[in-house]
Amino acid sequence: MTRAFTRSVIGCLGAVLLLSPAPRLGAQGATPGARGEITGRVIERVSRNPVPRASLIVESTGATVPTDSAGRFELRGLVPGSYPIRVRAMGYSTVSRTLLVPAGDGVPQLFELEAIELAPVITRERENQLTRRYAEFEARRQNGKGHFLTREEIDATHLTTVTDLLGLVPGITRVCDSEGCIPRFSRAFRHCAPQVFVDGREQAFFGWKIATQDIYGMEIYNGLATTPPEYLTERAQCGTVVIWTRAAP
Repeated sequence: MTRAFTRSVIGCLGAVLLLSPAPRLGAQGATPGARGEITGRVIERVSRNPVPRASLIVESTGATVPTDSAGRFELRGLVPGSYPIRVRAMGYSTVSRTLLVPAGDGVPQLFELEAIELAPVITRERENQLTRRYAEFEARRQNGKGHFLTREEIDATHLTTVTDLLGLVPGITRVCDSEGCIPRFSRAFRHCAPQVFVDGREQAFFGWKIATQDIYGMEIYNGLATTPPEYLTERAQCGTVVIWTRAAP
């Protein structure tokens, strides 16, 4: 075999390699650590009108996000995968659906709810259960320490998020990024995020995602001196928010 022939073969192989397509990096071009999102609208099935203050609930994590006045919702920063979703609103049927969330921008979802007639009567037994469940909230509200928002006061604001509600409280500001907004007490130590409890249990993130229509009352304490002993932790120096929901047992 001549040297000229050998050089010719090597040159052909190099050309083939240069023209070959580069290998793909991951499924569907996804990069490690990529996040997905769920966005869309909730409407009434017959009238096609938006349903404001509906709750979109991620069953596997407990995260809840409300719809705005146009029925829109968004939940970002999700790990790509399958998520069971439930959408509910007072006066409407509940809709459940499992969504496959890809990395990057997802396909906007449309949830159609059917209007239903609500039973007008609350039984005395249920009323007594609610009274016992929220007795501690009412007792602390009468004590006067901290700032309190009752069910009636929350309804009167027509706001849909916990962060927006806290914006009405003196001394609280909102810090926002691409994932949303979180309240900060302006006088808190190093402007750190307040701790949040939902129905007596600490919730580091999902407490801010609760729809206001599901809230019975809120307690807001600006530091260690005002926080009740049962919620007193090291993070209380950043402030404490206690949320009581209407769905609590």
